[in-house]
Amino acid sequence: MFAAKVNIEAPVQVKTPEELGWPPGFFEQTPGCLQDDPLVRYPQGDYEVRERLE
Repeated sequence: MFAAKVNIEAPVQVKTPEELGWPPGFFEQTPGCLQDDPLVRYPQGDYEVRERLE
């Protein structure tokens, strides 16, 4: 017969964003905040050419 071992642990206390230092409502206001000002990734240039290792 197989016996299962059960671990009972105290519930983890989860902190709110405000308790972690974020301003109230920050995460509710953030989604979509850049829709009128989209991010642009400009060309990064060419890779550096290096000597081949042997």
